[in-house]
Amino acid sequence: MERYLKDTFIKHPKVDWGVGRVVSDSSSESVSAVFEKVGYKTIHLSHVVPLVVNYDSEIGRNKFNDLIKLRVYFTETFEDIYRDIKSKAPNHLVIIENGTYYEVINDDAETCRKLYGWKFYKNQARTGFPIGSKNVFHNLEDKMISYVLVSQLSHKTKNIERQVDRIFTA
Repeated sequence: MERYLKDTFIKHPKVDWGVGRVVSDSSSESVSAVFEKVGYKTIHLSHVVPLVVNYDSEIGRNKFNDLIKLRVYFTETFEDIYRDIKSKAPNHLVIIENGTYYEVINDDAETCRKLYGWKFYKNQARTGFPIGSKNVFHNLEDKMISYVLVSQLSHKTKNIERQVDRIFTA
């Protein structure tokens, strides 16, 4: 059976789920991917053999956005999410939804502290703003500051899923 490596782009051969990004190296029995139209799916390879997509020649759109957006975070800490996104978008602020707040950490928190005068939480390199403060995004765009917004897909207390919702590139 075919093996699929993490970050490989695939398509379902029979239904239109859009492009999917493999979440982790596949087992011999299944592959898990995040598809642009249906989200996270596990495909059992005994039933369906996904098609590997040559991104540059077959998709014809911004690979950068899909590398970031076609990813769901399940158990990752904010640090893990931050590092993953920064490895792909080092010049973007990473803003992560956490309940009723958006949080910004590490160097990005320092940037926001300088821009807006925000205070750090308990002497950590972490700051944030309430969900209702949507004008922050407009302000960042007006100042031509690139950002990636990671939103919660669920608001459960356990196993909160998050996914990149918006990418603004100045």
